[in-house]
Amino acid sequence: MSSRAPKGLTLDRVIRAATTELNAVGLDALSLRAVARRLDVQAPALYWYVKDKGELLNAVGTELWRPAIDAAVDAAAARPVSSRAVTLAYARALRAAISSCRDGARLLGGTRLEDAGLLESMEEPLAAWAVGGGDLDGFVTLIQTAQHATIGFCLSEQLAATPEELEARSARLDSSPHVAAIGEPTIGPADVRFEAMLHLIVGE
Repeated sequence: MSSRAPKGLTLDRVIRAATTELNAVGLDALSLRAVARRLDVQAPALYWYVKDKGELLNAVGTELWRPAIDAAVDAAAARPVSSRAVTLAYARALRAAISSCRDGARLLGGTRLEDAGLLESMEEPLAAWAVGGGDLDGFVTLIQTAQHATIGFCLSEQLAATPEELEARSARLDSSPHVAAIGEPTIGPADVRFEAMLHLIVGE
């Protein structure tokens, strides 16, 4: 590897190129070599910014977490802090971020958020909740439950059956009317199902 990083190459550019490549070929086919080609550099140049593919995926995943955490922090600016409002804002922004990226749910399910600044941005709302007498453990559990449910929902959404597969499924249910009756809640409009899931989690 050269003793100097290529001129003009930055971690932000690497992340953006990796995201573009991910959207083009999917998570399984993503490679450092292909990302380097998009940047018109040799693959070893990327090692100035990421040590391997895993670290690159963590960096890309962090950019999906960012708007969700920002949304939660913004929602927590209201006083008193509402765990319900924060959780809803977080989950909705997380789903939007995941949906913006091919294989976004799989990516977030297997990567870590390592941006210290982004993590530290959560300190103030968590502190405000604790100082206000809130159950911090319960607050965190609620948000984590919504987070895991959102990632799982998006995984199913991104692997959704084709219209042809759904039609075939309906045909198989002709002799099972009670099973057919639950079809709308399970394969109906995604936005409606997602909101119903969230409101169940936050207790409404």
